[in-house]
Amino acid sequence: MKHGFLPFLCLLILSLIHLQSFSQDVSGTFRFGNDSLDLGRPIEGILEITHPSKTVVVFPDSSGDFAPWEIASSKHHTTRTTGGISIDRKTYFLRSFEIDSVQTLRLPFRYLIGNDTVLQYSGADTVLFRSRIPEWNDSLKLITVVGLTGINDPPNYLLFLVIGFGLFFLMGLLVFLFIKPVTQWMKTKKIEREWKEISLRLRKAGTLVEKQEAFINEVNFIWKKYLDPGRRFSLSSLSTPELKEALPQLIQLDESDKSALLNIAHTGDMIQFAGMKVGEESLRALPDQLLGLLEKEFKRRKGELPG
Repeated sequence: MKHGFLPFLCLLILSLIHLQSFSQDVSGTFRFGNDSLDLGRPIEGILEITHPSKTVVVFPDSSGDFAPWEIASSKHHTTRTTGGISIDRKTYFLRSFEIDSVQTLRLPFRYLIGNDTVLQYSGADTVLFRSRIPEWNDSLKLITVVGLTGINDPPNYLLFLVIGFGLFFLMGLLVFLFIKPVTQWMKTKKIEREWKEISLRLRKAGTLVEKQEAFINEVNFIWKKYLDPGRRFSLSSLSTPELKEALPQLIQLDESDKSALLNIAHTGDMIQFAGMKVGEESLRALPDQLLGLLEKEFKRRKGELPG
């Protein structure tokens, strides 16, 4: 037993000596790229490992726990080898949320010896915390608010949208329900207003009886305008023979009305072109006669409106 244990012990001692001597050939340094940092803002840090060219080294990554430090990102640099010694570098962008005035960091790295993985640490570097408050003032008076301050709820835009849609729908419904009666009412008022103007103008024409030519021209103009409002037949520009041809097209008039209108037009021709004088009594009866005739047209127009 004693002779078997001694070679094992010697082998172990030789391995430790070899490992110790090999580890001296692998070293790492770490340094910050700046001498101060801001809270939560990335700061550059460079880890540099020197090792024999045949040695495989493994840099730490963001999966490791370096609290209170965090690795935001990193980038590798090209390996440099001189005389069998290689130098690997990796730049880290680190951030810290601590507020200690002086903060220190060293990074772990690994390298392979045969089938074994060896953990080693780089040298440490320090950085100063840059405070945005130059002086702490503990002498400020404490203000106590006794009453509670009300907090208004934020605007309920969905409710506003629903209300707006409801109002829009209601307005559309009201227009749909009332557009027809309102339109009919407006048409009725227009017909009544036209009839009122025509009847008033006919009555005023009676004051022109003494000036027979002016009177008969005014009377003819009034009934022609009322019976042909859209100037479809151009009654105002037709002579009496032409009127005789056009009046049958006014199908709303009966034969007696057409005959009466032709007589009025003929009387106008006699006064205007023949210089004939007509009795004032017969002329004074013309406005009332026309009112009765045109009133039929007025009632017909109102009756044509939907009920």
